[in-house]
Amino acid sequence: MILEMTGVLPKGATTLTILTVIGDGAFFFLPLMVAASAAVKFKNQ
Repeated sequence: MILEMTGVLPKGATTLTILTVIGDGAFFFLPLMVAASAAVKFKNQ
């Protein structure tokens, strides 16, 4: 991560871990969000 490479946060910092989890969470739930929005668009359950 850029914060780690620039030395703003040390390697293994808790803040860095939390930011990584938040960033990865969007990609983890992306298929569910796409499916839900497609169901609304196609007027389906």
